[in-house]
Amino acid sequence: MSVHKFNEVQCQILKVTGPNKIEGADSKDVTALLTASVEKPLSFEITKAAGAANIVEVTIKPLDSNGAVLTGHRTVELWASDDSAGAGLASTWAIDTVTAKSTFGSIFTALTAVKHYIAQTNASGVLTLVLTDAATGGGYLAVKNPVTGLPQLIQIEAGDYGV
Repeated sequence: MSVHKFNEVQCQILKVTGPNKIEGADSKDVTALLTASVEKPLSFEITKAAGAANIVEVTIKPLDSNGAVLTGHRTVELWASDDSAGAGLASTWAIDTVTAKSTFGSIFTALTAVKHYIAQTNASGVLTLVLTDAATGGGYLAVKNPVTGLPQLIQIEAGDYGV
């Protein structure tokens, strides 16, 4: 086993020597290492509901392999697209504003104004976005799957907005 120090953080370099065998670690460490998993969303539950006038609310929940909502603050990348496969950013769908509904997650940054965002769910694993569009236009809201990199989409149409 080698021990190295990087920026005052001590790291161990372990060598895998065979099935379930890691040089430099005891059996308890090996079991923990082999059974530990980082739960990344395998899919999302994405729903929409009419809000106030010219508003549609989109709720995004990351799901595990059993379809259960993953709790905890999860980072989500999302974008507006004109394409049903989520290719590219919207050029004809002109959303006026996108905000996170109070206590239902937050938006960290707009990578492209009103089109591409990094956001985060609340502790319950829920992110609700409030999309305002005076023209009540339509398009697709795409959410990037962190495992596959592929988008999962929901279509927003003129009839989805509140009146």
